[in-house]
Amino acid sequence: MSELLFRNARVVDGMGDMALESTDVLVHEGRIVEIGESGQRLTARHHADVLDLRGLVLMPGLIDAHVHVTAVALDEDIGRPMPASLRVQYAAAELEAMLGRGFTTVRDAGGADAGYRRAIELGLIDGPRLLVA
Repeated sequence: MSELLFRNARVVDGMGDMALESTDVLVHEGRIVEIGESGQRLTARHHADVLDLRGLVLMPGLIDAHVHVTAVALDEDIGRPMPASLRVQYAAAELEAMLGRGFTTVRDAGGADAGYRRAIELGLIDGPRLLVA
């Protein structure tokens, strides 16, 4: 996996009261390996893709410990339940929306099964890391 270098970000790291201004963050194989003030030379191991985040905030992913990804739509007709295949499509759209809102991990407290988690891992569904209860 190639490296990714975020430049000029305002970083909220959750460790202090204030954001770090004008900060560079180097990510290697999906892990943060170095953080420094913009202008310092971070040690990229390989050719890094560079994204200038001037004016934007970079922060850790959010975690939601209580979701129900399959409870996404009311059945149209109480006498005729929604087909499972349609419920999967609604759930996939909801998982993608969660990821778009910044959630990188969610725990489904009842409804989703390991199949949804595996579909995300295989790239069949775009979504956050999914823990199923």
